[in-house]
Amino acid sequence: MTSLHSLMLHPPISSTLANALRDRSSLAYQSGHADPCGLKALARARGWFDDLASGRVRSLAEIASRERISRRYVERLSRLAFAAPTIVEAICQGRQPAELSTETLLNRTDLPLEWPAQREAIGIY
Repeated sequence: MTSLHSLMLHPPISSTLANALRDRSSLAYQSGHADPCGLKALARARGWFDDLASGRVRSLAEIASRERISRRYVERLSRLAFAAPTIVEAICQGRQPAELSTETLLNRTDLPLEWPAQREAIGIY
C-alpha cells in the first residue's frame, strides 16, 4: 500500500519518461530535438530530490558540496524536480517552446507549484 508520505514526495512519472531522464542516450536524446542541457537539468533535479527524499543526503548544501557546485545553483535547479509531467515530457521530446531554454526555465522564479498553472505559464498543454 502506498503511504501518503510517498504520494506527496514522489510526483507520478511514466516509466518511459523516467528512462529518458536516467539515460540521456535514449531515443529522445538521439533524435537531436531534445535539449541536452534540459535533459541533464531535469535528471539532476530529480536525482537530487530522490537523494533528499530517501535520506541519502540531508540538505541541498550537502548536495552542492558533493557535486562541487554552488548551493544557489542547486537550489535553482532542484525546483525542476516539481515540473509538471507534461512539461518534462515536452522537454524530453523536444516539443517545448523555442524560447524555453534551460536557463529561462531556471530563472522562472514565479513558476507555480500547481501543474495546470505551470503548463499555462509556460505554454505547454
